[in-house]
Amino acid sequence: MSLGLLQDLFDLMLGLSTQNDRTRILNAFCGSMGEIFPELQFRYHSPEADPPECVSFPLHTVTDDYGCVAVEGPLEEAVAEDELPLVQQAMDYLAVLLEREEQAVQLAAYKSTGAAGLESCSQELLRVHERLHRTLNAIGSHLYVADLETNEVLFANECMRQKLGGEITGRKCWEAIGGRNSACPGCPLTQENRGELDETTPMVWESFSERDNRWYQNQTRILDWGNDRKAQLTLSTDITEHKQSESDLERWGQIFKYTGMGVSVTGKKYELAMVNPAYARMHGYEQEELLGKSATELFPAGYSKTLSEHIRALEERDSYTFEMPRQRKDGSQFPAQIDITSIRDEQGGVLYRVANIQDISERKEQEQRILAAKERAEAASKAKDEFLSNMSHEIRTPLNGIFGMLQLAQTAELDPELDEYVATAMSTARNLKTILDDLLDLSRMEAGKMRLHPAPFSLRDSLRTVLGNFSVQAQNKNLRLDSVVHRNVPPTLIGDDARLRQILFNIVGNAVKFTPEGEVEVTAQALPHSPTPDHVNVLIIIRDTGIGIPPERVDHLFENFTQMDGSFTRRYGGTGLGLGIVRRIVRMMRGTIAVESEPGHGSSIYLSLPLEREQHDCDMGEELCRMIKEQPLRILLAEDDRVSVLAMRRFLHRLGHTPTTAANGREALELLRREQFDAVLMDIRMPLLNGLELTRLIRSGEAGKNSETHIIALTAHAMQGDREAFLDAGMDDYLAKPVDMDTLCFALLKAMPRQ
Repeated sequence: MSLGLLQDLFDLMLGLSTQNDRTRILNAFCGSMGEIFPELQFRYHSPEADPPECVSFPLHTVTDDYGCVAVEGPLEEAVAEDELPLVQQAMDYLAVLLEREEQAVQLAAYKSTGAAGLESCSQELLRVHERLHRTLNAIGSHLYVADLETNEVLFANECMRQKLGGEITGRKCWEAIGGRNSACPGCPLTQENRGELDETTPMVWESFSERDNRWYQNQTRILDWGNDRKAQLTLSTDITEHKQSESDLERWGQIFKYTGMGVSVTGKKYELAMVNPAYARMHGYEQEELLGKSATELFPAGYSKTLSEHIRALEERDSYTFEMPRQRKDGSQFPAQIDITSIRDEQGGVLYRVANIQDISERKEQEQRILAAKERAEAASKAKDEFLSNMSHEIRTPLNGIFGMLQLAQTAELDPELDEYVATAMSTARNLKTILDDLLDLSRMEAGKMRLHPAPFSLRDSLRTVLGNFSVQAQNKNLRLDSVVHRNVPPTLIGDDARLRQILFNIVGNAVKFTPEGEVEVTAQALPHSPTPDHVNVLIIIRDTGIGIPPERVDHLFENFTQMDGSFTRRYGGTGLGLGIVRRIVRMMRGTIAVESEPGHGSSIYLSLPLEREQHDCDMGEELCRMIKEQPLRILLAEDDRVSVLAMRRFLHRLGHTPTTAANGREALELLRREQFDAVLMDIRMPLLNGLELTRLIRSGEAGKNSETHIIALTAHAMQGDREAFLDAGMDDYLAKPVDMDTLCFALLKAMPRQ
């Protein structure tokens, strides 16, 4: 609501009240309203005239109809919604003035009738007074008259009486209207302000009513009440919402002024209409210097193309955020985040845009530090991976030879003492392989690169294989090592058999290690509840009669590098990595693991794993081995390590194959060009031509008729990502050293011609 409009309308009404001619009142009113609202034209239409086609305001009083005022022009654009009630009140007051003039004309006519008409004139005066009284009561604003000396209310219209309630007349105006015990603050009619009173000029002042907690703008004029009595006529308009808007505007103005973020308001063409002090400081200007300047001038010239792209994106959205350098007055630059919101009119056109500017220099520096730290960490991780990869290769290559020779020795007929030596050496080699696998698994897990590879497997076979690895150790300690699988466990399940064996190998290995006498038993059963009908929750319990675990050590059992005995004189070896890796793998498999132990009385480890049921159970192990032996394959073995060549040749002979060997990649390529092979077993690191280069030459047709030959990587590279790299290079399968005969058997099965 505009206070200026209130003043203009009040001045107009006071001016019209001095007029004594109906025509002059109407002309003055329409002309003055046209000056207040230049976009509009106001024309009077009498009751007898045809109704106007444009918007009109009726001139009604409680007793009569005085026509209407027609308004030509864009009324909704020229007059705000909260200003329409003021315009309507002006129309109501005009109707009252018209009625007053008509009553004055009638009164003059009555006076001309002489003494004979005095009685009739008196009656008419009473009717006029009654109509005027009803007219004043019909006004929708507070209107009252108070004695100028005593401040007693002489008259209050109906609107005021209904709003305030109770009797008003006869009481002090500040008590009856304001709910106060003394004069209202700011009232121009108090004794101390009376000296400034100009009876010819209307007074405008504001007051707060404690009766209804509302703010009012008061328009007061001094008038002669008769019998030498002066009175004040006051019209009060409720401006509480306007005061609240002013308060809100002031509060937002304070926020706009003191916020640390740069804020600007721009027009449709990005000209700066308002900027806060932070915005000016940020760019090195005074606020006045920026007003009228185009916001696009505050971007460095070298970014014009990027800025144009952002402006196009902004034109299509109501809110848009982007980052770009900003330029200060002295030519220096700083990185900024810019958030722009477009304020639109009802037709969707842009009225103005509000931009929030943040100097993100500190954030950018922090990002650079984080990026540098990330790069250093990645470099350190890469160096660690390369070290582990090289260590893995250097250890696995000789270990492959050791495994091969020991496995071949176990197939020969040896005297009992020599057989015991071979078994002991085999167990030691497996322990070495376990330590190496734990180190590699820890690296994979820390890098988040370990993945599960679900496939059908037999839990019974897995337990048999795991326990078989510790049978010699158990016999040497006179331990009973046994497993029991309940009938409710399906013969074939789907899961990562290799990871499950790794879990069991670690737990059973610890049980055998820490059990000097007694037994180690593994049981498995299906729990009655499962995640879905296609799954089964398998509970595996590993129980031993060993030394047990102290209560204070149970919570730390699954942490990396934690051992039961960490002293220099410890009786039991190991890296302390196994159970830490076990817990991580169990979580990957969405399982749970728990420990129950009592020192001196053994331990029980409970392992619950949700595994998928295999719909078509079968056991093809023996049948597959028979098929492989009955259908010999032509195999090229490309390997430069002499011991590994010897072991692999013996393995292949036992499976019924006669391999051809090559000591380097170049020799292997020449053999492939001359002969055709069903499969190629090749090392990755070979002299002259490595395995990856040889594979690419084979697949590109450089190896004669062997471009589609089944290629199996036989390598000591066992880091995460190695397998994927080899398969991407064109290889079909991957065997990590050391290789056992069972694994080799299944790999060769995939190379057999499809029946």
